[in-house]
Amino acid sequence: MQQQLLYGVAVVPAVIGLTQIAKTAGLPGQLAPILAVLLGILAGLGEMYGAQWPIIQTIIVGIGLGLSSVGLYSAGNTAYTHITSKNDPAPGPTPMAPAPPGAGITLTPTPTPPDNTTK
Repeated sequence: MQQQLLYGVAVVPAVIGLTQIAKTAGLPGQLAPILAVLLGILAGLGEMYGAQWPIIQTIIVGIGLGLSSVGLYSAGNTAYTHITSKNDPAPGPTPMAPAPPGAGITLTPTPTPPDNTTK
């Protein structure tokens, strides 16, 4: 059982690498997670012959391998983006400059019209 666990751990970086190669070759980024899960399932099916697991168990392990590779890539990408943008100011609204004196709107009361109704 230990060999299968080590094999599964070694598959995650391989799935990430193969997915990146496919993206470089022109695969749209939205399809990369689907490809990673399919590659994980293929790896699980390859593991089925060595471990003599049932087909359902190998598919579940393969889905787990694919999703693990997607999560690992996402976490690494987020960390890399955060580290490299540390010197940049945080995105957000730019503060407004204070208005110069006298530039505000002055409200003057309007006179009320006389009441022309008679009783």
